[in-house]
Amino acid sequence: MLLATALHAQQGKCVLKGNIIAKDGPTYPYRLELDIAGTTGKGISITEQDGMSVRMKVNVQVRRDMKVMVVTENAALGKLPDSMDVCYVTALLRWKTKKGKVQLTGVFSGKDKNKVVCYQGTLEMTGDTNEVPFKEATAKEPAKIPAIADTITTATDKITEGVDKRLQWRSPVCTLEVWDGGVVDGDALTILHNGAPLLTDHTLTGEHTRLVVPLTGKNDTFTFVAGDEGAAPPNTAQILLIDGDERYDLTAFNKKGRSAKIVLTK
Repeated sequence: MLLATALHAQQGKCVLKGNIIAKDGPTYPYRLELDIAGTTGKGISITEQDGMSVRMKVNVQVRRDMKVMVVTENAALGKLPDSMDVCYVTALLRWKTKKGKVQLTGVFSGKDKNKVVCYQGTLEMTGDTNEVPFKEATAKEPAKIPAIADTITTATDKITEGVDKRLQWRSPVCTLEVWDGGVVDGDALTILHNGAPLLTDHTLTGEHTRLVVPLTGKNDTFTFVAGDEGAAPPNTAQILLIDGDERYDLTAFNKKGRSAKIVLTK
């Protein structure tokens, strides 16, 4: 499902403090120092681990309409001991405000430098309501008027493992677009056309990735294999297929390793 985004181009700094709690593991103090402009931002995370302060660069994405923030660690700041196992965190945080304070809770998944999951668990943090992105908006942006092409949609459906979708197709090619239509949390996807890979373990973002695929016969099968489920399982991918002036808008929901299929029939 696609949700309309009513975000406001606010900008500023905020500091969040709390704990990161590994499942069946330790609890560490966790601090975020963020500089946010509109719907994106950058900053640092700070944890105290093995008697030292570990600092990471982070990227941030904000959905104020959903009261959701995604934080992704991407690089260590400073030299760390060779003996320390570095785990890069992607966290999905939901917030609520009360009496001038914001409370954030969520889940995280951590991966090492080889992209192997090393920790999973929860986060609990607090901050100041008046700081970005938590202060209330003073005005709404005008609703976006869709382009004419955006209104030509002949199907909106879900595809999961065991629920294949068959479409009657006219064109000699299929224009395929894929992206993360909800909260961008690190979902990855592999796409096969008649068994041959088109994309392999592709990390989905809010930007559309477009493929133009020549069709080979009376039946062409596209298989969507769920990879990493990101910070908020299951794996979710928004899919758009364009057949001339017809558009088919679908959403794939699958657990890691599971797949869904779309068959184009002439």
